[in-house]
This record gives sequence, structure tokens and C-alpha cells, in this order.
Amino acid sequence: MFLERWKRRNAQLAYEWDVDNFEHNEPDRPQFYGLKVKKDPVTQEPNWFYPFKRQILKFTVSVSTLLFMMMIVLVSVVGVIVYRLVTTLEYCPGKSAIQCLITSTLLSAVLNAVSILLLGKLYEILAFKLTEWENHRTQTLYDDALVTKMFAFQFVNSYASCFYIAFFRGRFDVFGYTDECVGDSGTCMSQLSFQVLILMIIRPFPRIAKDLIIPLIRKLWRSRPNWCCRINACPCDCCNKINRISTEEAKDVFEANKRLLSNFLERERLKHPLGDFTLNEYTEKVIQYGFLMLFAASFPLAPLMAILLNLIDIRIDAKRMLWSNRRPIAYIRQDIGKWFGILNFVNTVGVITNGFLIGFTSTWASSFDLSSKLWIVLGFEHIVFVLKFLIAYLIPDVPRDVQLSIRREKYQVAKILEDAKYSEAINYGELVPKHKKKRKHRSSNYDTFVQLDESVGKPKEDLKDTAIPEENVFKETEPAPQEKSDFNRSSSEESVKEQWYVVKRDISTPKVAR
Repeated sequence: MFLERWKRRNAQLAYEWDVDNFEHNEPDRPQFYGLKVKKDPVTQEPNWFYPFKRQILKFTVSVSTLLFMMMIVLVSVVGVIVYRLVTTLEYCPGKSAIQCLITSTLLSAVLNAVSILLLGKLYEILAFKLTEWENHRTQTLYDDALVTKMFAFQFVNSYASCFYIAFFRGRFDVFGYTDECVGDSGTCMSQLSFQVLILMIIRPFPRIAKDLIIPLIRKLWRSRPNWCCRINACPCDCCNKINRISTEEAKDVFEANKRLLSNFLERERLKHPLGDFTLNEYTEKVIQYGFLMLFAASFPLAPLMAILLNLIDIRIDAKRMLWSNRRPIAYIRQDIGKWFGILNFVNTVGVITNGFLIGFTSTWASSFDLSSKLWIVLGFEHIVFVLKFLIAYLIPDVPRDVQLSIRREKYQVAKILEDAKYSEAINYGELVPKHKKKRKHRSSNYDTFVQLDESVGKPKEDLKDTAIPEENVFKETEPAPQEKSDFNRSSSEESVKEQWYVVKRDISTPKVAR
């Protein structure tokens, strides 16, 4: 239902903003460079292209780097598992249950979350460099490649420990130790719920510290001379320097600072840029969505916790975008790109994961044999998939009003083109306003139509009140020829008789220097 509703909303926004065909005519990225000139198959014009073999080689290097980082994630998960086993078997005997819980379960979950954050930050830097190195032609291709790399790594980095607890813990030996689950009749549902809880709480904390706490500390640090001098706690000589400033200098400094702060553009320029806000927010929300979908059967309170965390996150992001950081620049996109396919993938994997959680990990299915558990999994996922595809088929991807608007627009464009095809030739003379052409009666004595002011030597701008001698008036009695275009030569309109007032210029009057 969530994805179907988003598809309808996406179609509506794309039509309203006229970006439903943006990717077909998307311009090249400024960073793109070509090595060969070929004829474009669409425009038949020479264009720069990047060799396909070189791009395949770069893609291979990027995939190899991604697989290597995934192996590092698995190694870190195994290290956390070994730590928990050693702590449980070597430290917990003779200790209380609370001490054993803190040192084994709680601390191992925190270590796993810290390793997830550190490895995720390291791979984020590598993903940006690799995607830029791949030399994608358009911004959409660049974003899709970057999103695919980021999610593929974050999927393994965020969910590897949860998948281990759900399906592998207690079923295999690790370095001679059996990592069994305690409680819940030998199942690991409670440990899985605790792991999902820790990851959902700890993951937002670094970003909250970076977006809220660190800017607050910077603000307090910049204003430290004001409050530390009041309590005489400044370790430096800043208070004495402030006291030695004269009144006039302090006034000038105050006025300069006031003018600087009153300039909105200058304040915006001095703010820290927001960075790639969309990529970070989408990655965080999709990973959170994955915790809800993949492990909903083990932790039913995860949606409620996600709502509470998102309410806090909305206010933090609003403060960042409006006050703390520089306003971001909006870019044109046709849709959310690869993120929709990733959400669909998470939904599909979530159905399978919850089916196996119900059939193999839950206490309810522990009394069934292997064959019965498989039938439970198959029956569950088939029922859910049938409902999923049925809902997707019944709900149209494009709203009805948008479909009608698109049909109406296509009909109007086709009708205009059809009418223009069979209509008469356009009279381009009607596209400009008509002006009556005045026939100039030129001679050696009548070479200008402006009466000069003999006293000043400059032309008068207004000749309404000028007395013109009668001998200098030329009356035209014959009709002036009217030019006709090719489209109105058959017109029988008579020319309008007009009178012209021509002022004779005195030859003895000197010309005005211009």
C-alpha cells in the first residue's frame, strides 16, 4: 500500500512540475568527459562518447571494492560474536545475571553498532570517489550508481548481525564454541528484538550530534568572550583588550557588525553548506524501513519507535535547513530513481524473512518438523505475495485526473498541428501592428522636418504651440501610394488622404554641433 500510494503521488507531482519526460532529454553532467567522437544515433550529429570497455573495467573495480568491504563487515561481525562467546564462557561464570547481560549482550550490541557506523562512513567516502571515477554521462545515472553502491553495502553492514541472530545463532559452532540463545525455549527472538532495538536507537545518535550538538558548541565557543568576561573566567587577555577599545572605535565596530548581520545574503553565505542532504536522508530512512519490514515478526514495537525517532528528526532537519545551514539548491528529477526499486526489494525480502522467522525462529513453530516448517514458510509467503500483486494490479499507478489531463493535452497538441497543416498561409504582416507610412517630400530646401529654435540652437521637442508661416506649409492633395503585401493585393481599399506640415529650414542658420 505504501509503494502504490507513492507511485500515484509521484505521477501527480511529475505531471504538475512537467518533469515526466525529463530523463529522455537530460543534459550531460559538467564533470563528464569523452574520449571518442561518434555520430549520435538520434540526432545524427557528432558527439563525445566514453569507451564502453573502459567503463566496464571501472565497474569491475567498483564491484570488487564493494565485495571487499562486505567481507570486512562479515569479519567485524564474527569478531563481535567471538567477543560475546568468550565473555559468556570465561567471564560470566561467578558473576550476577545483570553483569553478564551488560558485558556480553549489551556491550557486544554496542560494539556492533559502532563498527557499523565506522565502516559505513569509510565506505561512503570510497563510494563517492568510485562513482565520480566511473564518469557517468548524466546526473541520473550518477545518482543511481551511487545509491546502488551505498545501499548494497549498508544492507550487509546493517543487517548482517540481525540475520546471524535470527537464522544461524545456536545452529553452528564458532571456533569450537556453540553460541546458544538463552531463554524463549532456545529460540533467539528476544535477542533479535534487543539487537534491532539497539541498532535503531544508536544509529541516529551520530547524526544528531553532528547536526545539533556540534553547531551549538560552535555557537557557544564563538560567543565565549562575552560571557566569560562577565564572570572573569577568561584565561587570556581578551577582556583587557575589549576594555582598552575606545568608545568611538567600539561604536564603529558595532555599526559595522550591525550592517554585516543585516545583510541576509552575507549571512547565508557564511553558513555551513548542507551537503548531500537527500542521499543521507534517504539512506537513513530506507535502512530504518528495512528494520521494520525485515524483522517485524520479532520486534512489533519497531514502527512505534520509528515514528518517535522521525518526529524528532523532522524538527532537527527543519532547524538545519532554515537556520543552521545554507539553503540547499533544488535540482530537477523525474522520480526518486533507484530508491523505489530498493524499497520494492526490501518489501520482497521482508516477506521471505518474516516467513522464515515464523517458521524456524519463533517458539510457536518449534514443535513442528522440518517439512512442516517449510510448508508454513511457503504458505505464508505465497499468500502475502498474492495479496501484494493483487493490490498492485487493482490500484492504478497514475491517478484518473492525471490520466485525463495527459489525454487532453495530447489531443489539443494533435488538433493544433492538424489545423495548422490544412490552414491557409499565415499573413505575417498581421503579426506586427500596422503603421501609416508617411510620404516624405524631399528636396534641397526641405531636408528636415524639425524646426530649430534660433535663439537656443536646439530642436524643440513639442511643436504644438509653434506658429508655422503659411508659405512654409505644403499641402498634399494627391493620395499617397500604399504598399500592399502579397496577401492583400486584391484589396480595393482606397488610400486615406493626409495633410503634411513641412517646416522650411533657413539655410543661413548654422547647424547645431552634436
